[in-house]
Amino acid sequence: MKPVSVALLWHMHQPSYRDPVSGRYEMPWVFLHAIKDYYDMLHLATRNGCRCTFNLVPSLLRQLEEYASGEANDKILSLIATDPGRLNEEERPLLLRYLFYANEQHMIGPLPRYREMLERKKAGRDDFSADEIQDLQVLFLLAWCGNELKKEELVQQLRRKGRHFSAAEKRQLIDLLMDFVGKIIPAYREAARQGLVEISATPYYHPILPLLINMDRAREAMPTVSLPDVDNELFAPDAARQVRMAQDYMRQIDLPVQGFWPSEGSVSPEAAQLFAQEGVKWIATDEEVLARSLDSFDRDAIYQVYEHEGVPVLFRDRELSDLVGFVYSTWDQERGAQDLVVRLEKIAQRLPQGGVIPVFLDGENAWEHYAEDGKTFLTKFYQAVKDHADLQFVTVSEAVGNHKPRQLTRLHSGSWIYASFSTWVGHREKNRAWELLNITRRFLQNNDPQQQNPQAWEAMMAAEGSDWFWWLGDDQHSELKDLFDLLFREHLLTVYRSLGHTPPSGLFTPIRKQKLKVRQTAPTGHIKPRIDGRQDSFFSWLHAGYIDLRDGASMHRDQNLLDVHYGYSPDGQHLFLKVRCRQIPADNSNRLDIVLNDQLSVRAPFYRGATAEQEHWLVAVDDEVEARISLERIAQLRQGEDDRHYRLTLVHIRDEEEQERTPLHWPAMLESSDDMLLKNWVV
Repeated sequence: MKPVSVALLWHMHQPSYRDPVSGRYEMPWVFLHAIKDYYDMLHLATRNGCRCTFNLVPSLLRQLEEYASGEANDKILSLIATDPGRLNEEERPLLLRYLFYANEQHMIGPLPRYREMLERKKAGRDDFSADEIQDLQVLFLLAWCGNELKKEELVQQLRRKGRHFSAAEKRQLIDLLMDFVGKIIPAYREAARQGLVEISATPYYHPILPLLINMDRAREAMPTVSLPDVDNELFAPDAARQVRMAQDYMRQIDLPVQGFWPSEGSVSPEAAQLFAQEGVKWIATDEEVLARSLDSFDRDAIYQVYEHEGVPVLFRDRELSDLVGFVYSTWDQERGAQDLVVRLEKIAQRLPQGGVIPVFLDGENAWEHYAEDGKTFLTKFYQAVKDHADLQFVTVSEAVGNHKPRQLTRLHSGSWIYASFSTWVGHREKNRAWELLNITRRFLQNNDPQQQNPQAWEAMMAAEGSDWFWWLGDDQHSELKDLFDLLFREHLLTVYRSLGHTPPSGLFTPIRKQKLKVRQTAPTGHIKPRIDGRQDSFFSWLHAGYIDLRDGASMHRDQNLLDVHYGYSPDGQHLFLKVRCRQIPADNSNRLDIVLNDQLSVRAPFYRGATAEQEHWLVAVDDEVEARISLERIAQLRQGEDDRHYRLTLVHIRDEEEQERTPLHWPAMLESSDDMLLKNWVV
């Protein structure tokens, strides 16, 4: 009996979290997985003789480089480094939100002080003192430290101490972690140079190539799907560009690659042909794609190498891959490793002439669900296969080189999720994102066909990444979905701004439609304030209604318009508005559009010292923005059946370009003066 090859591929991917406008990393996941997973996974494999393949997405590696060089400006890490006493009213809740993003059982649980504060938070007692927040800052970082970092004396010392950490200790820990991140890419480079592992890649920004090349391929698995209007003649060249960018970058950092794991295992005949044309030596996807490519399917068919359109293709064993990714974490680790080996043995017994068992999966997100980040499970599994007479670890390139490929005449278009593209297209929100992408791509082609503006083209390539579409719709769940929506649109906005054009207003409107809890109160009586823009008597606005304009996304965007007070004059002729801002602009290139009932009602100057008056309104700006608007004018703008409310949106414009729109998701609802009187009428 010939030994059967076990081709194990660990896929490492995080999207680009760098805001193209601020240059700031909006989420810390690259850094956190760097200190927990990337180095540790390589170390476990090489130490235990596992010849496997690590698929490293170039956009992830670029972020790791920026962390290692100190170039990365990480918003959350900066808040962790900040003295808790200096956190402002928005930074504090944002930081506390992140400081509990860790697996409760395996990351928080082993740290008693951390567990204690989590229980307090669950009980609604999250009024932590500055000293307690500093403890949380350190404990969060300690919880994310992987097994290799836990060997460091400083980490061991801080874990033993457990609480009452000093600012100096926190700084020491952050410095240690930053140094550690700098070791990751060199470690992979050296392991590949020694032939211990293979490095493969994915198209640079992780796009779904089949949809860029031919959107209609989505109908193969979803015949009745509603698809967006996309000009694939524009996007098809980008597919090749994403592959070449990846190849060039991997060579640049001295990690040249032979094979590609297509983003999300997404393949199609045209994508396979493109990979072959670009010199890619192998690609891979899911077994369900093979099942839909063959006239008849037996699962043993996945244990061989295929070839389509001139490129070898492997199809992963979904059952084995999912056991590692989602099931064995709940088992005793040694028993899980033994079970996996037994399953491999049973497959090998059915392959007396040899074959290849492809086990391809996410290499970073599963391990927080395992005790000790899966150290025991992986060690036992690696050693058992290494010592096995009938099983042998091989890299994917070795598997391709050792097995003559079988010609595959038809390749189904799909991904490793349901063998379809439903995760990235078909839902109303996902389709809207594609439409915005298409509009921006056409603009870019018309305004820079010779590709003279690298910033615009880089932003376009980043916007084509799969993750933006993944988080839209209702099939994935995260508290941070609004931020992914925002980052996607920031990339598209950057295309226009880089070329000196005003972006279309649609790019300032969130794609996601989500109900948010808005803090507000209705007016309790009439008001008649002086309109001068100054913070005058408290009693002038005592009976005003109030709306907090800051919603969930404002935790991540630089929001200037904070809240609005509103009320009505005793004679029923006027609406009064007071808008509180973080900072009043200083120059006259700024204006504030007050949009009532979805129509522009007031186009007001928005800079300190400004006043303006027209027939139906008066505006003054100083410490705040104050306005008086004729209710006769508002009555002319009424639309729909809701006579009890006025719909309000505020839009900050600078140099004729929209800077901020609030509320983000739908207009604020002002109770009408008639409704206010009914609610507050007493005998």
